[in-house]
Amino acid sequence: MTADLASERPSSVVGRVLDEVRRGGTPTSVAARTGLPLDLVQAVLAELVAAGVVGTASCSVGPTCAVAQAPRAERPVACATCPLAR
Repeated sequence: MTADLASERPSSVVGRVLDEVRRGGTPTSVAARTGLPLDLVQAVLAELVAAGVVGTASCSVGPTCAVAQAPRAERPVACATCPLAR
């Protein structure tokens, strides 16, 4: 991927992952909604982060946050605004 990914038309897989993440999807929910393997979703997210298209959580856990998979009531308060934890 290139640094200009944000201005390019992404591939079908990248586009689907990006659309779901922008809606607040977690890696697990993106995989479930798109039917893509979780490891592929995580790899696409890692590339999107590296290209600067999407950011990582402010706590620096990146696109593979395990806390985001926990029930909402069990998440730390600091995770409330994280897009991965929606």
